[in-house]
Amino acid sequence: MANETGPTALSRPEVLRGLKVSIWEGIWATVWMVLTTGAFQTGFALLLGANPFALGLMAGLPAAVNLLQLPASLYVERRGERRTFVGFTSVAGRLLWIPILLIPFFVPREAQLIVFLALLTVSSALLTINVPAWTSWMSDLVPPSSRGEYFARRNMLAGIVAMVVPLPAGLFLDQGVKYGRFDPRLGFAVLFGIAAIAALGAFSRILRQPEPPMARNATQENVLRSMAAPLHDRAFRPFLLFSALTVFGQTVAGQFFTSWQLDEKALNLPYFTVQVLAALASGTGLLSTPFWGYLADKYGGRPVLIICTWGTIVSPLLWTLTHPDFFWWNVFMIVLINACAGTVWAGVGLTQFNLLLSTSAPENRGTYVAMFSAANGIVGFLSPILGGLLMALLEPFRIDQGVLLWNNYKWMFLLTAAIRIGCSVLATRLPTEESTSTWYVLGQLRMSRPVSSYVRARRLTQPTGEEARSQTVGELADLRSPLAVEELTSALDDVSLTVRQRAAEALGRIREARAVPALAAKLNDPAAGIGELAAEALGAIGSREATHYLAEASAGPDASVRLASLRALARIADPEAVPALVRALDVAHPSRCELACAALNAIGPKLSTEQAILALPRLLYLLSQEVDRGMRFAAARTLASLAECFGQRPEAYDRLRERLAREEDPAVLAQESIALVRIGKESGRSVSESLVVLLPVLNRIGGQGLAYKQTLDAIADLALTPGTFYPYLGLAGMARDESVHRLLGEIRRKVSASDPGAPERIAAAMEAFAESEGPAFFAALAPYAVRDQSAASRLYDALRQRGEGGYATPEELLLALLLLRSAQT
Repeated sequence: MANETGPTALSRPEVLRGLKVSIWEGIWATVWMVLTTGAFQTGFALLLGANPFALGLMAGLPAAVNLLQLPASLYVERRGERRTFVGFTSVAGRLLWIPILLIPFFVPREAQLIVFLALLTVSSALLTINVPAWTSWMSDLVPPSSRGEYFARRNMLAGIVAMVVPLPAGLFLDQGVKYGRFDPRLGFAVLFGIAAIAALGAFSRILRQPEPPMARNATQENVLRSMAAPLHDRAFRPFLLFSALTVFGQTVAGQFFTSWQLDEKALNLPYFTVQVLAALASGTGLLSTPFWGYLADKYGGRPVLIICTWGTIVSPLLWTLTHPDFFWWNVFMIVLINACAGTVWAGVGLTQFNLLLSTSAPENRGTYVAMFSAANGIVGFLSPILGGLLMALLEPFRIDQGVLLWNNYKWMFLLTAAIRIGCSVLATRLPTEESTSTWYVLGQLRMSRPVSSYVRARRLTQPTGEEARSQTVGELADLRSPLAVEELTSALDDVSLTVRQRAAEALGRIREARAVPALAAKLNDPAAGIGELAAEALGAIGSREATHYLAEASAGPDASVRLASLRALARIADPEAVPALVRALDVAHPSRCELACAALNAIGPKLSTEQAILALPRLLYLLSQEVDRGMRFAAARTLASLAECFGQRPEAYDRLRERLAREEDPAVLAQESIALVRIGKESGRSVSESLVVLLPVLNRIGGQGLAYKQTLDAIADLALTPGTFYPYLGLAGMARDESVHRLLGEIRRKVSASDPGAPERIAAAMEAFAESEGPAFFAALAPYAVRDQSAASRLYDALRQRGEGGYATPEELLLALLLLRSAQT
C-alpha cells in the first residue's frame, strides 16, 4: 500500500495513519471554507457595498495569485520538504479572516471594500502557494490504485460537513441580515471567528500527518527549464487547456448564481433557504462521490470526467427558468439544479484531480500542479472580471413580459452553458491513459442498475458472513450488472464453495468478457472446485478469448470439466477450436466425442474448407458399425453440417454412401441421407446416382416417423429449392387436404387450356390422394408429367414407380405434386 521508493519509504501503518489524519484535516479545512466562501463571502461583500463589477473582481483576484504556485513549487522541490511549508502557509492564510471580520468595525466605510479585497487576495495567495506541495504530498501518500476510492471517501466526509455546517450558520445570519434582530456585522464576525478556530484544527492535523520521501528531479538545471517542462508535455497540454476552459465556464458567471438568489432585485431568497438548497448540492455530491470514485478506479478517470462534464451543461440552462415572482417554483427548480450540479461536479472534481496526478511526471509533479494552478489562476482572475463587465453590458438587453423574464443574469447563464459545451468537446480529446471508452462506460451503466449494483458490489468488499456474501452474489446475478464483474471475479477465490459457485453462475448470466481470464483460471483448479461452472459461464459469455482456455480444458484431467468445456466451445462456435475438437473425436470417450461433434456442427457455417477437412477422416470412421449409435448419429449430423466444405473431396461421398448402405438405425440413416444429398450436390453428383442409394433407405426406415420425414425431405432437396418441401411435412388432416387441393388447382389452371378433361383428372387425383391410392393418383396425373432429364422429372418418375409398386405415403404423394408443379412451371 505504501509508495515504496526506497529504504526510507513510509511503512504501511504510517501510510494508513497519514490517510486518516488527512481526512480529519480535510474536515476542519472544509468547516473554514464553507464559513468564508460562497453565499457568506458574497453576502459580506454586499454588506461592504460591492457592485457586480466588484463581485467579479472579488472572484478574480484570489484566482490570479495562482501564478505564485510556479515559484513556490520550485522552492519546495529544492527544499525537499512539504509539511512545514504547507502547514504554516495554510494556517496563516486562513487566520487572515480575523482581521477581515474586524473591517466593518474599524475601517472607514469608503475603504472597507478595498481593504477586504486586499486581505482576501493575500489570504488566497498564502493558501494557493501550498497547493503544489500538498498535491505532491498526497500523490506520494495515496496508492495510485486506490486514489479514486480514497479521495471519494475524503470528499464524501468533507461533503457531509459542507452540507451540515452552512445550515445553522445561514439560519443564524438571517436573524441579523434579513430580520434585523442584531447587527449583521456581528453575525459575520461570529461566523468568521468560528472559521478561524477550524483553521487551527486543520493546522494541528497537518503537523501530525507523516510525509513520504519526496521524489526530486535531479536533471533540471535551471528554473526556466523546470517551469517550461509541463508546456512541452504533449499528454499534459490538452488536459491543461480543458481545465482552463472548465474554470472559465465555472467562474465567468459563478458569483452571479449566488447573487441571483440573494439580490433583493432578483430572487431575494433568505440566507437559510440558500444554504438549505445548497446543502442539497452537497448531499448529492456526497452520495455520488463514492460512486464516481468506484467508476474511476474501475474504468479510468477520463470516461467518467467526460460523462460528468456533459452533465454540467444542464444546471445553467435550468437557472434560466427561475423567476423572481414564483417562490415555490424557484425552490423546486433550485432543488433540481443543485441535485444535478452536485452530482456531476463531484465527478468532475474527483476525476480531474486524479487525471492531474496521472498525467504529470512524478519527479516534477509539483511544477505540473503549479502550472495547472497558474493557468487556471489566470483564467480564474480574468473570467470573473470579464463576467462583471458583461453583466454591465448586458443590462440594457432586458425582456420583461410577465412570466417571460430575460435579464443580464440569464444571458450570463446561457453563456455559461455554451462554454461548458465547449469543455465537453475538449474532454473527448484528453489523453486516453489506462481507461476504457466513454461509450463503453455508458453502455455498462445502461445495462445495469447503477446504484443497486454499486451498493451490492461494495458490500462484497466488506467483511460479511458466508450467507450474506452468497446472497449478495445472487442479487448481483439477478441484476445482471456488468459493473460488478471485478467484485464477482474476486469472489471466485472466496473460501466458501457456495460463494464461488454462485459467483461463477453470476458471471455467466452477466456475460461480460472482462470475466474471461478469471473464469479461465478456475477451469483446471482443483482447489476451487468450480471448473464445470466456470466452463459453462465462459460458454454463456461467448467470447472467443476463452477458446484457447476451453480447448486446453477439454483435454484436462477432470471429466466433468472436459464435457462442460466442449459444450462451451459449441456455444462460442470459434473455428480456432477445431484442432481440439478433432482430438476429442475419440470412440474411447463417447460423451466427449458426441459433444465435439455438436461443437463442430455449431461452428460449421464459420469453418473454412481447410479447417473442416481436418475432421473428415474421423467423422467418416465414426460412421462404422462397430461405433456406438450415439457417436454415429452425431458424426452424421456433423457431416451434414459441414457438407459445403466436403464437396471437393470425392472420398467423402463414396465412403458415406458405403456407410449408408450398411446402416440399419433409422435416426442415423436419416442424418446420413441428409449428408449424402448435401455433399452430392456440392460435388456435382447426379440425381440418379443419389436416388439409387436413397430410395431404398425409405423402405428400410419405413413409411412413417420422424426419420422417414427427414430422409424424404433430404431427397426432395435433390430436385427442389432447399426448404420447399419442409412446410408440407408437418401438415395433417384438413390442412394437408387443403394444401393438396390448392396444388392440384394450380396444376389445373396451367393445363386446362390444353386438356378439356383436366377437371375430372384433378378430381380423380384428389380422391386417390385421400385414399392413399398411389397407382390411381399417378394414373390421373400421367398426362401432365414432363418427360425431360431435369432433376424434378427424374425424382417424379422415381416416386411414380414407388407409388405404382404399392409404396404411396401421403408425404410422397405431396412431394410428387410439388415436383409436378415445378415441372409445369
